[in-house]
Amino acid sequence: MNRRILVIDDQQEVLEDYRRILAGDFNARDRELHALEQELFGERLGSALPAEPAYEVVTARQGGEGFLLAQEARAEGRPFAVAFVDMRMPPGWNGMQTAQRIREVDPEVEIVIVTAYSDHDREKIVHAVGAPSKLLYLKKPFDVEEIRQLALALTEKWNLARLEERQRELLKDLLIKISQVKNLGLSDLGAILEVTLGQMASLAESEHGFIASIISQRLTFRAGLGRFADPPSLEQPELEELRREILSRAGQKDIVRLDKFELIPFYVVAYDQTVLIMEDPRAEAIEPELIRLFMENVSAAVDAACLYERLFQSHRELERVNQELAQAQKDLERKILERTEELARLNELHRGIIENAGQAILTFDAQGQVLSANRAAEKILGWRPEELHGRLLLSLCPVSEEGCLDRVLQSLSIHSPVELERELVRQDGKTFPAHITITPINGASQALGGYILLIADLSERKALERQLLHAQKMESLGILAGGVAHNFNNLLIVILNSADELKGRLAEDPELRGNLELILNSSQQAAELVRQLLSFSRHEAPRQKPIEVKQLLQEVTSLLGKVLHKNLRLRMEVEEAIPPVRGDFSQLEQALMNLCVNARDAMPHGGVIELSARQTWRENTAPDRPAGNYVVLSVTDTGVGMSAEALEHLFEPFYSTKPVGAGTGLGLATAYGIVSVHGGFIEVESEPGRGTAIKIFLPCAEAGVATEGKETVELNPPLKGKVLVIEDEDSIRRLAQAKLHRLGYEVVLAADGEEGLRQVEEHPDLDLVVMDLIMPGVSGRELFLRLRQARPNLPVLLMSGYSKDGEAEELLAIGASGYLQKPFLLDVLAEKVQATLH
Repeated sequence: MNRRILVIDDQQEVLEDYRRILAGDFNARDRELHALEQELFGERLGSALPAEPAYEVVTARQGGEGFLLAQEARAEGRPFAVAFVDMRMPPGWNGMQTAQRIREVDPEVEIVIVTAYSDHDREKIVHAVGAPSKLLYLKKPFDVEEIRQLALALTEKWNLARLEERQRELLKDLLIKISQVKNLGLSDLGAILEVTLGQMASLAESEHGFIASIISQRLTFRAGLGRFADPPSLEQPELEELRREILSRAGQKDIVRLDKFELIPFYVVAYDQTVLIMEDPRAEAIEPELIRLFMENVSAAVDAACLYERLFQSHRELERVNQELAQAQKDLERKILERTEELARLNELHRGIIENAGQAILTFDAQGQVLSANRAAEKILGWRPEELHGRLLLSLCPVSEEGCLDRVLQSLSIHSPVELERELVRQDGKTFPAHITITPINGASQALGGYILLIADLSERKALERQLLHAQKMESLGILAGGVAHNFNNLLIVILNSADELKGRLAEDPELRGNLELILNSSQQAAELVRQLLSFSRHEAPRQKPIEVKQLLQEVTSLLGKVLHKNLRLRMEVEEAIPPVRGDFSQLEQALMNLCVNARDAMPHGGVIELSARQTWRENTAPDRPAGNYVVLSVTDTGVGMSAEALEHLFEPFYSTKPVGAGTGLGLATAYGIVSVHGGFIEVESEPGRGTAIKIFLPCAEAGVATEGKETVELNPPLKGKVLVIEDEDSIRRLAQAKLHRLGYEVVLAADGEEGLRQVEEHPDLDLVVMDLIMPGVSGRELFLRLRQARPNLPVLLMSGYSKDGEAEELLAIGASGYLQKPFLLDVLAEKVQATLH
């Protein structure tokens, strides 16, 4: 079956479309087309749809090239069945000239002239090309199904025509054989069968065999050899199984081996079937192809007249198919006309959509000159479409943005759309924020090439973003308040217990002076927390001023100390002599806070958050990322990391991987917006299970140096005793130690869980452990379980600034001795200790 198709068109994208259409998978519409063809042509086309078309598509860009391909294919005996020829193919032959030359070397090829123009009418093309029954005229545009149907119908027509030619040749040969058979006469049929049997016996080196016909489900003797020389020999009892097998295989043409017999059916007509049986043939002497050819020739000699009639009927069937194909061609022309009218309606619909779109839609050429604009452009920009025509795009930008847009225009490629947000200017001179999308017009001719510009007014969205920014700040404040509550409780313990101690001791002594100092220090720390909280929650208009990077990170670190769980560690690293950046201090502080809170949530079981700052030079990697010196603020965590899908949607508003109620999904989107309005950008590196690194790139301002301070914690040496106090706040440890010591207890101190476990190991005679649930390093639950594993009978008294519900209640259920809610008086602690021990 010849499925070779030649496509000649000067546009490479059109050639690729032909390849895709004629070499693609069959879809639902292909199946509908096949069903239609079966309805038109009957079962001749087959009932099964092939898994994929077997078209071999050869393409050429010019008429001369296509002619040489057609001439070469004809000379090699591999001609094309169909040729699609475009009418316009500058600078060489046009489609009509190309089709005329191809017809000269291959008069049998089916030619389809394809054009979007009306340069030549059909009569002129038919007169020039000739063979109108093998010529179609197809106008652009067309759809995929039209091309597929044309390819299927025309290749089928070509193959049927070749089949008809071959059958005519066969008919001539068979007429000669028929004349030879007629010379023998009907009385010679038995002699022919006897000669056939003898020749087969000689070929198979067998001495016994017979020929019989199946007539009305009965076996009729025709010729015999050896022990089957006469008709009664077929009635032998041992041949019963052989007789049943022959009758059961009536109508089949396969050669079958049954025990020692070889069954060779060789002749099937309307009234009987003849089979040749050889007994004990030499297996290697039976060449199936040789036997098949031999028996076919015998069949042709016996029934030439019947075969002639069949061929004559096939010829009439081919004529009928040709008529159906002619009708199918008319139907295709009608469908093409209907499709052309439908496309015209669609073009009008698209024009209406563009004119009524809510965004400004402009087209411009490679020089940045506006070619067209829709009605929305007047609403957004203030100029009427005819006023925008011929205007340069740079005239729509403020002076400060012209350089950026110019770089965008210079970097546009033929395949890559560009999206960016920039300030544009209206006709009245007022600027407004806009989202700009620039897309190349792919597939257009050189005369119509250019770009599409979409402009969306972001004024309302920017106002909403400012509201969202404030809402996110309030959300962060709520998170901050939860962490600050615990620290206030610790401070209040010191204040309350120091004040309580002063009530009963009015006399001057050194300890009273120490308590007064503790009250003053704790009050100052509480005032500092209140100041930071109020400063963070204040809603201020954006302002641009130089910001010392180290100071910014120190403020964020200070705030984070009140938010992070105790099982999280925070590190900060700032490059020496790092230059300042320009921006709004509180907004950048909020952006970093959002990233750090997100990092905290990614480490539910603890880990490390690292804030760092360094200076770097970046080349121009995108139109909105110009080359220059940047300060890189990095937030790195050791958490669960993110999948590729999460990275793709990371900065989308309201996108969140947290459970419902655990966040609004605005934190990272707000951070992205803050960085963008500061002229910066964000890069993210993350893999599942490998943590996340988020880098904020901000343009450098003039140089500035900030100082760096470090906090140190001074631990009191542990005391020997029976009660172990595990508390990360030094002041609380000192008060608890003094109170219990005065009561006669020996006190051992530990600042965190790991130290507490070491103290338990070093002091096997401990009677009680008093431990805080919220501490750095080992969590409260893990510490309790490890204490129970090391000393199952050692009582444990719990302390926490959070409510009893939750973790404390769970530990009480599994064996904790008691619970103290912070803040508390030391007398209450003493009572709890005494009650637990005695």
